[in-house]
Amino acid sequence: MKTAKVCILGILAAGSWIAAWMLLKEIIYQNKSLIFIGWPSLAVILGIIFLTFFFLVNKNRIISAVLNSIIFLGYLAVMPKEFYVILGGAVLLVFLWLFEQRLTSEEKSRLDFSIRRVMSGSMSVIVYPLLLLIGLNIYYNTQVDFKSNPDAYYQKLADAAAKTAPYVTQSFNQLTPQQKQDLANQVASQAVNQIKQSASGYQQYFPFLFALIVTATLWTFAFILRWAALIVGWILFRILAAAGFFRLEPQMVEVQKLIV
Repeated sequence: MKTAKVCILGILAAGSWIAAWMLLKEIIYQNKSLIFIGWPSLAVILGIIFLTFFFLVNKNRIISAVLNSIIFLGYLAVMPKEFYVILGGAVLLVFLWLFEQRLTSEEKSRLDFSIRRVMSGSMSVIVYPLLLLIGLNIYYNTQVDFKSNPDAYYQKLADAAAKTAPYVTQSFNQLTPQQKQDLANQVASQAVNQIKQSASGYQQYFPFLFALIVTATLWTFAFILRWAALIVGWILFRILAAAGFFRLEPQMVEVQKLIV
């Protein structure tokens, strides 16, 4: 019965992570709307939670290594087979093992088991390498897109400038609304052309800067993912414990004392 429960947790963890890879691919490589980001976030949260449960109840390190390998191979199967993409997966694979070690250490350091404290002390070990993985994927995708069609990125910049330019021209009261709009478009076009000329010698750095900005932004809001995983994990643990899936049993604890 215990083995079956461990297998269920392993399947749920692997399924959640593979679903997260598929959903992240849609956002990064298929230009899905940011509204879509909630789905991969949910898949990642469930993946972290079920992986936490699995590592806490599974004592066979070989089986843990197999599960980590499945998550990594699922990532490779879904994402492009390129150096930076593979590097991100390799970094996460290492930190999956460190995540297991940290969970085990946190569990042993507490006299009474608390899923909230165990997860809280270990969450950073898995969240930040995941953000690095996303950043490397964004870098590769931006690098490819920018090389194939750099004008598309300047067009996005032009669109943003066109929305800002009317605030500059609205003080010209002697112009008609149509003239103001035409002037705003000209100002935006000239501004983008000037930026394009100035940045022509530094275009190769744009993908890195873009990926760095996006990753830094995600890093800033990582606490939301951590708290969401903690809250949902605590709720799921209580539900599974009430259903008899988990049991808390008293254990004998050895302590060290100084003697002469």
